[in-house]
Amino acid sequence: MASSTSTTSNPSNNSSADSDRLRELAEHDWLTGLYNRRAVEEAFTRLAKEKAQGIVLLLSIQNLGQLNNRFGHLTGDQILKETARILGFMFSRRDLIGRLEGDEFLIFSPGAYSADFLESKIMQLKNRFRSITLPSGISCRLTVYADGGLFRPGDTYRALMRRIDNARLERERSQQDQDYLNPPGVVIDLKRIQQELCEQEMIPGAYCQDYESFKSIYRFVERGLRRSGREAFTILITLTDEDGTFIPLDVREDQMQLLGTLIQNNLRIGDVYTQYSSCQYLVMVLDASAENANMIGMRIRQAFLEATEVSERFCLLHAVYPVKSSRAK
Repeated sequence: MASSTSTTSNPSNNSSADSDRLRELAEHDWLTGLYNRRAVEEAFTRLAKEKAQGIVLLLSIQNLGQLNNRFGHLTGDQILKETARILGFMFSRRDLIGRLEGDEFLIFSPGAYSADFLESKIMQLKNRFRSITLPSGISCRLTVYADGGLFRPGDTYRALMRRIDNARLERERSQQDQDYLNPPGVVIDLKRIQQELCEQEMIPGAYCQDYESFKSIYRFVERGLRRSGREAFTILITLTDEDGTFIPLDVREDQMQLLGTLIQNNLRIGDVYTQYSSCQYLVMVLDASAENANMIGMRIRQAFLEATEVSERFCLLHAVYPVKSSRAK
């Protein structure tokens, strides 16, 4: 009798599961897994009632069509998926991230933020998405627009979007006026250039970069070592299981995100790191000895083991190697 009861399916439960699955499919973009336009508006309205403050950011990839023509639409799909993945890494899980249409993404971040903070996040988006490297190894230079607005009590989704669009148009008109005053192709406002170059928001911990940017920084440091005589080391940190093989992908992504946060928090503000593969991070530390670099690797390993709460047994390996100056080659 007990066995018969345990194996009998409940039609209502099956119906509920099917309904949940259909709702999930209806609310999410099929390519990126992010909320689609309709679900973004509904989720925004719900969150806006719960959270009285926040910022909304819009990111659009202007040259996606050109990249599709050059590399093919499958690569274009990879660009959109990688953009979604990076946005998930840059923002917290409490933030709302959605894909509005082909090349446009929205982020709603609840919290008591200032206009200066909003501008810093806009600049951070622009800098991060100047180029990306796809899992296939293709590096793409992106032309992106990033805009945003402060959420005000009583704002609706459509009202805030209109305000952001109006601000964008006003900024474009102002830029056109400035371009008209300057000689063709010449920027003479050095202060504006400096504002574009400097880090808008000083994020604590190490400096996270995509691999291509990390490679450029590495080569710059490598050249400087020849003149300065300073020391620098790279640390390769690898996440495996106890047998030295890949851990399951669904678990690996969460653990790699955790590991990235711990690396950032356990390095100095002048150090730089990047995700090298699906299970590896590459770190460069300046003005450190081999012993210091090894201690950093051990400190990150200990912090990761203490923070890991899943039942699987993970193994975190690290290897240290000196950055050789160009003269040493």
